[in-house]
Amino acid sequence: ETEIEDGDCMKCFACILTFLVLLSDFSGCEKSKTDISISSGNYYAVGEYEEMLTPYLWIDADKNEFAFSAGLLVSYAETGSFEINSGRLIATSQRRTLAFSIRDDETLVMIGDSGNDFSALSIGSEFVYSKDPR
Repeated sequence: ETEIEDGDCMKCFACILTFLVLLSDFSGCEKSKTDISISSGNYYAVGEYEEMLTPYLWIDADKNEFAFSAGLLVSYAETGSFEINSGRLIATSQRRTLAFSIRDDETLVMIGDSGNDFSALSIGSEFVYSKDPR
């Protein structure tokens, strides 16, 4: 039988930890912070929704403000501010935090939602920029 000594186990752990840190550093190198831009306007969820009931995210890139709603006919929308960091848009209101990965300047992908009230939306939902209301 082979025994692993404590020193060998620690070396293995250190190597794995170093590998994971380097992997996370390199995976974030796709775009620098200055390369990332998004357009101001409405980003609508991709999917089959009833007319005027398509979930959307409204962005004002100049003021770093957002609104998130279940559709244009819904009177309530989460509002707050957002920041862009490492290719991610993090939108925070008083009761909710939404996180999106920025695929390109016209596509956002939901990667987190601290209070998902919309059963039709899930992690991985795409939001695409559109100048026309839906």
